[in-house]
Amino acid sequence: MDAARQHNVKRVVVTSSIDAMANSDEVEKIEVLDESYWSKEDYKYNDAYTKSKLLAEKAAWSFVDNLPADQKFDLVVLNPAYIMGPAITAGGDDNGVSMVKSFITNTMDGIPRLHFPMVDIRDVCDAHMKALEVDDAANKRIILFGEAFWLTDIGKTLHEDLSQDYKLKIKYGEMKLWALKVAAAVSAEAKMCVELWDVKLDGINVQRSKDILGIEYRPLKQAIIDMGRSVVEAGMVPAKMK
Repeated sequence: MDAARQHNVKRVVVTSSIDAMANSDEVEKIEVLDESYWSKEDYKYNDAYTKSKLLAEKAAWSFVDNLPADQKFDLVVLNPAYIMGPAITAGGDDNGVSMVKSFITNTMDGIPRLHFPMVDIRDVCDAHMKALEVDDAANKRIILFGEAFWLTDIGKTLHEDLSQDYKLKIKYGEMKLWALKVAAAVSAEAKMCVELWDVKLDGINVQRSKDILGIEYRPLKQAIIDMGRSVVEAGMVPAKMK
């Protein structure tokens, strides 16, 4: 950010996350999430990643707010949901890739009934380009969200596609809630999954991304398929799995 100031950059686009908005007890009670909400640093289920996204975004806004008037530049913050879509290298291992790899290798320890708000990586890329170019995007937070899928439906989508061309058999059966509750006695992650069991997470307002950036979201089923195929083709799973 300081380098942008020093070199008279006119606009900076920061990739934040929906995690900088949605992680708080207050948000748990609302029906529709929009850009006015902020996560809480002490939220019970924050991990290093989610807290870092919140702190980094706050720091970016604070930096610009505290600049002298003659040194200020436009700031646009994009807050994508869980990112899915084709991986372009074999080195990537973000949350989406890790989840897909776990499905393909059948190493996921049970599949809870969790709802995932997601967005296609190609829509995220388009949004970044438009955020640099569209005047009305200046100094705004913008949610990026396409659709939400149940975790079991992500597994089913991968199985139906990859079983044809790659002869992969992917397990996607839902685990029992009682088994998750047993695990929750010793696991904070399992406890979180119990609390989020069967909770739909698709009440997200994306009107700003459509009106300002002109984003027309791609179907998420194709993003899941493309990510699964790219993980296999890039050699991110053991050769015996192909």
